[in-house]
Amino acid sequence: MANRFTGWVDVDLTERGIAEAREAGRVLKDDGAQFDLVFTSCLRRAVRTSCLLLSAVGACYVPMVKLAKLNEQPPGALTGRNKRSLAKEYGEEPVMQWRRGFDQSPPTISKRAPLQVGVTQDERYRRRPCVQSGLPSHDVVVPRGEPFADCLARVTDAWHETIAPALRDGQDDVRRALPPRVPPPRAPLPSLTHPAARPPLPAPRRFGTVW
Repeated sequence: MANRFTGWVDVDLTERGIAEAREAGRVLKDDGAQFDLVFTSCLRRAVRTSCLLLSAVGACYVPMVKLAKLNEQPPGALTGRNKRSLAKEYGEEPVMQWRRGFDQSPPTISKRAPLQVGVTQDERYRRRPCVQSGLPSHDVVVPRGEPFADCLARVTDAWHETIAPALRDGQDDVRRALPPRVPPPRAPLPSLTHPAARPPLPAPRRFGTVW
């Protein structure tokens, strides 16, 4: 899946991704970071990145919570397509809008597309009935394409529903959390980037949760 849109397709880390995760862990270790709890998405590459980070700082024992709401933005019908080929086919500007436009959704992927079927049938996202009510016990609905605005909304929900309460109920030495860092609505997202293997470092240097 090199240089391809992946979304919720559960591809593994590349060798470069492994190296970048270890480098990010080294940066955190050098900064003296310590962790009590880790939040990550349900995707294999995110989970492995978290494990590599914890290994680098000598904290493999730290518990990890996996939330589907932290999964990355699904690219719809672009899933599996090569980014450069799409730019040649449709033009760089439309593809960039699909990738990073705030409220512009990429083309919707078909429910019958093999990659989409593989995700919707994944055990992690299957809706199980609640024993008491018979209703679905969780609200994981696999998107068929999603603008950044919708992705931001579900990540913010995860923050308020799960991550922030864990911080409030945590150890006394937790001083500062890292809430979702996003630009104002409709900001020029295509120009916003963050260098690989350079995690943001809050102050003070001891904090209880990273995600």
